[in-house]
Amino acid sequence: MFFGARNPEFQVIDIKSAQKKWSFIEKEGGWISGDPLIYNDTLFIAGSDNHKLFAFDPVSGDKFWEYEFLFNNFSKPVIYKDYILFTTGDAYSVYGKSKGFGYLYALNRKNGSIVNFSLIGGNLNSTAVTKDEILFLCSEDGCLYKIDINTFLKESEKLSENGYRAFEIIKVDSELDANSVKIDYKVNYETKIKILITDLSDNEIRKLYYDINKTGEYNIVWDKIDNNNNKAKPGYYFVEISAGDSVMKMFFKLD
Repeated sequence: MFFGARNPEFQVIDIKSAQKKWSFIEKEGGWISGDPLIYNDTLFIAGSDNHKLFAFDPVSGDKFWEYEFLFNNFSKPVIYKDYILFTTGDAYSVYGKSKGFGYLYALNRKNGSIVNFSLIGGNLNSTAVTKDEILFLCSEDGCLYKIDINTFLKESEKLSENGYRAFEIIKVDSELDANSVKIDYKVNYETKIKILITDLSDNEIRKLYYDINKTGEYNIVWDKIDNNNNKAKPGYYFVEISAGDSVMKMFFKLD
């Protein structure tokens, strides 16, 4: 029996003796809460706040590879030929009225290398269904999406155009002083970056930046003033940075 949970440990139990055969603990924390899949001689499972898909030997527990993705996974991956496809969504959108951000990923199932990713509507928390060469996805935005798998797999040349791993949010400091929030971020290759402050429902509170950044580390300061030139109210907010299809968010509080 193979299962994860709302904790950082994935466990494998002998169903006859009820004894643990092996387990894996994510040292960086985060739930390993996806639905496991065994295909041939490989076990695949992803998680929520650990943002990773793992490939294991199901007998020994040896880890073949791991892949880090955007947002959270709660579903089961699917196999198509030499590829593994899976979906992710923003678990923290439950705190507001946002439909979240839904991503479809395709990896080489043998080594975990990226083939393609795409932002598709709202959160994609359900398991995809394949029929022939078509993938069907249900999204939290209320839509059913039909994806031609072979076309999706051939779009790998668009990875950098879609902002794949173009940037990282390093830190958001909302306690720097009473009048500002400091945002530190890193740009991995020259690309156009957009930085927003949003509320829990993804409403734009303030557009801070939208321009090309070269490779390097940057910081930007929000003066806690919204787009209407009013002081932002105390509460919870997100820093949202995007480039193409790639979006990252970091939660912070204003007192």
